[in-house]
Amino acid sequence: MKFKELKKLIRSGAELEAEIVTHATHSQYGIRIQTGDESHRLLNWRNRPLIFRSLDQARQALAQAGVKQATLIQHVAHDEVIGRVATYDEPHLARIPMSA
Repeated sequence: MKFKELKKLIRSGAELEAEIVTHATHSQYGIRIQTGDESHRLLNWRNRPLIFRSLDQARQALAQAGVKQATLIQHVAHDEVIGRVATYDEPHLARIPMSA
């Protein structure tokens, strides 16, 4: 899904959930849009995932599109360091609700 399509979807009044996805050790943020049973990544003009270098940039992009609320999803690497059993098929995620 491209940025223009996201804006159009929001203007149409469709119900969606925006997620900002990152890994604990990276400073790269991607945006995933959930619409019903479908999941879409926000893409650039080359049809590659749109990557932001900071959380603020990702939040500003969502705000410009008209998204009022998003969830930050942080993949927690190194589960064994904090005493959890490593689960590679279902990784541990930190889900943090936030306003866009």
